[in-house]
Amino acid sequence: MERLILVCFLFSFASCSLFGQKSYGDGDFSVNPYVGAIPLDIGAKVGLSYTPSDADFVGLPVSIGIKGEFMVQPHLGMKVDFNWIYIGYKYTRLSENTHWNPSTGEYVRTTLTENYKRTSRKIRMMVGFNFYFNRSNRYHSYSTIEIGYKNVLRRQVRNSVVSSPKMFIQYGNFGFPITARIGLGQKWFLTERLAITTEVGLGATPFHLGMEVNF
Repeated sequence: MERLILVCFLFSFASCSLFGQKSYGDGDFSVNPYVGAIPLDIGAKVGLSYTPSDADFVGLPVSIGIKGEFMVQPHLGMKVDFNWIYIGYKYTRLSENTHWNPSTGEYVRTTLTENYKRTSRKIRMMVGFNFYFNRSNRYHSYSTIEIGYKNVLRRQVRNSVVSSPKMFIQYGNFGFPITARIGLGQKWFLTERLAITTEVGLGATPFHLGMEVNF
């Protein structure tokens, strides 16, 4: 009889574990690494109104970021967001000069090679809130608002000499160091703790795609 009770107890425990109702995204804390799509107007980002046609791309075509979120209430999450962008271009300019050499009595042609690189590095560190208006099983929808600090550093390298031209100022090299973002997001849970995340918004990179782990 005791063995029968023990078998029944073990069977009930296994049934609850295997077939019980699953709860998706109930962790108090989550980590979400992501990539962000950025407009490839490279010239404007590095301080020019155009990009040379023979230029080579420098950096990454996406931004890299990571978010951490703590659930304050079932429908309210507090978040931190770090985002990094590095983009630019490089090219080589060849110019020919002709000058008179009196010692030989001939014109001499010389070729001057100049290597240019222009880059823009932007860092954002923000805090904010996620407001969940739908937490139905596998799908969680939310609106988000963030505010924080940004730092933009634009550089020109000409033949290994680094400079920051004055024209960069009008493109925000020393601009207002405050950034903000509003948007809408969606989480699709693959398991109880693992989800694919998407987010669209205004401010920073417009589209985010990531993978979230809940703890």
